Amino acid sequence: MLSVIKVLIVEDSPLQAETLSIMLRQMGYDVVAKCSSGEDALKKFEEHEPDLVLLDIKLHGPMTGVDVGKAIMNSRPVPHIYLSAWLDEFPDVVDTLPNAVFSKPYNEGDLHRNIQLAIQNYAQRIEPEAANNPERIVFPGVIISRDCLWIKQRSEARERFFKLPVDDIRYIKSDNVYLNFYIKNRDLPIVIVMRISEFTNAIRDRDSYHHIRRVGMSHLVNVRDLKSFTRTLDVITMNDDYEIRVSEPYRDSLRSTLEAF
Repeated sequence: MLSVIKVLIVEDSPLQAETLSIMLRQMGYDVVAKCSSGEDALKKFEEHEPDLVLLDIKLHGPMTGVDVGKAIMNSRPVPHIYLSAWLDEFPDVVDTLPNAVFSKPYNEGDLHRNIQLAIQNYAQRIEPEAANNPERIVFPGVIISRDCLWIKQRSEARERFFKLPVDDIRYIKSDNVYLNFYIKNRDLPIVIVMRISEFTNAIRDRDSYHHIRRVGMSHLVNVRDLKSFTRTLDVITMNDDYEIRVSEPYRDSLRSTLEAF
C-alpha cells in the first residue's frame, strides 16, 4: 500500500529535535521516534523500521552519529541525512555513504530539498547498475528504487514523498502522459506524470521488477497478482476481477514469465 514515509530523528538537542519534528509533521511525514543517543537510536531503528533517518553527528553517550550511520548501513540500509555543522571533525563520515547533509540552523525549504536528494542518492547507490543510467531512476514525479517507488505528491501547497513497495502494485494503466497505478488495499489509482515507455525502460532488466510485465500498449501487470488467464493468453484477469486484453506481441514474454513462476 502507499504509505507515508516514517522518519527517525536522532538529535542530542531536545529543542532542535522538536523543531525538526514539527517541520516534518507539517510536511506530512510520520515522525516515529526522537532520540539523543546512538544506543537508543539503534533500538528505535529496529523497533520502528523507519524509511528515513535524520542523524546528528554529535550525540549523547559513547556513539557518534557516524557510528550509528555505519550500523544502519550494515543492518538495513535506508536513506539517511546527517545533521551537523561539524563534519570536518569526522573525516570518516563518507564511509557511511550519507545520502545528504543538512546544516544547522534548520529550515523547511532546505529540509524538503535534502529529503529528495537523500532518496535520489540512496536509490542510485543501492543499485549500481541503474546508477550508471540515472535517467532510469529519477523522474519529475517519482524516484524508482530497487524495491519501491518514492512517489512525490502535492497536498495543501506542500510536496512530500510516499513509499510504494513494488509488490503492492496490481497493474498500471496508461492514459497518454499519465500512469495510473492500481495498488492493493486502495480503490482509487495513484496518478503520476510519466509515459508507459519511460517506465518500461526504467524497470527493464532490473531483477526486483521482473514480475512487472507489459502486456499491451496501455497496461503493465504484476504477474503475482493474476487471478486467471485464458489458454491462449489473450485475456488475463487480475485479483480484483479487472480484465485486460493481452496484445499478441507481448504474449510470448508473458508466457515465459509465468512459466518462471
